[in-house]
Amino acid sequence: MQPRAHLANFTVAYVITSAGRDVFADMALVSILSMRISNPGLGIFVLCDEKSALTLSANKHRRLDVCDEFIAVPTPDGEPAFRHRWIKTQLCRYVDGNVLYIDAGTLVRGSEAQNCVIAAIRSGYAPPPQGTGWAVG
Repeated sequence: MQPRAHLANFTVAYVITSAGRDVFADMALVSILSMRISNPGLGIFVLCDEKSALTLSANKHRRLDVCDEFIAVPTPDGEPAFRHRWIKTQLCRYVDGNVLYIDAGTLVRGSEAQNCVIAAIRSGYAPPPQGTGWAVG
């Protein structure tokens, strides 16, 4: 797939470590599609460790069809969570320019170039504590 013209001064980056067809790859796909629909001119890159990249490609995960560039990153050995965090610390080595990292659990609901309108799930998927200002519903 050819990279799209970048209308904003940044590129969107996702990091996926996956066993192929699991909830994390599917969550990232939904987030990528929400970004693509609400921000059609932004470049979307997906970075993945080499092991996960092989599995996703072998399973023909749809994520391959919706990003502008898929980058397999060599990582040290470790659990998927470690590889995921390691890639996030290395983003600037693999994506040029300004990068907006978006977590796989994020649903984009508006233009990132004009306003940051993003819905996200708190880590642990638990309701937020009362008094934090976070709306539940």
